[in-house]
Amino acid sequence: MQHALETIFMGIGQGSSPHTKSWSVKLLFIAWAIFSVIMMTSYTANLTAHLTVAQLTTQINSLRDLSLDRGFFGVPGGSSIESYFR
Repeated sequence: MQHALETIFMGIGQGSSPHTKSWSVKLLFIAWAIFSVIMMTSYTANLTAHLTVAQLTTQINSLRDLSLDRGFFGVPGGSSIESYFR
């Protein structure tokens, strides 16, 4: 059990496990380590998602909006979608 505690504390940068024999202190340190890891991963994930997802500057609600902005759009040739738009 001591090796597992030392591994956990070295992973979170504490260096070693607490020098007390009290289980309450050890459990508090373990809870803090788990909380720290969860907060770090959620912050990293949210930051990554925020920086990588491109936001649309204009809202497009219909093809008319797209044609008024001189946007280009296409449909598969020879399909029922093409015949609908023709």
